[in-house]
Amino acid sequence: MEVFGIIRKGFMKIVECRGNDREIGEAIGEDLRSEIQQHIAHFVRDVASLTGRIRFFVESTASYLPGVMEQLKGIAWGARVREEEIFALNLPSVGQVLSLAECSNIVFQSGPAGPLWGKTTMTAFRQGSSGGRSAC
Repeated sequence: MEVFGIIRKGFMKIVECRGNDREIGEAIGEDLRSEIQQHIAHFVRDVASLTGRIRFFVESTASYLPGVMEQLKGIAWGARVREEEIFALNLPSVGQVLSLAECSNIVFQSGPAGPLWGKTTMTAFRQGSSGGRSAC
């Protein structure tokens, strides 16, 4: 695995690395460990209550996007969190926490430089919101 480093663009971090799916996930998990752990603490309240949704997510992702599933498992390992927590964090919505500004994961199998995996965000522009910053 090659890790080229983290690029900071505003409040976003981009991890540049190369390797197989599992190795890329491990690099992401290691480099973003504290952020991942903070997001799990904030957004994932009760993994046990999400068991059915997590099972469907895992089966679907493993069937249609096995490389992404390997990356998610690698992220869990690198971030030192349970796989179920990473899966719960990547469900379309976890509980009611994201009710004002939903987020979506997006994956393209191939792009100009290889697979592309990202997260879309929608910002709440109401007075008293997060100052124009996304909740995701």
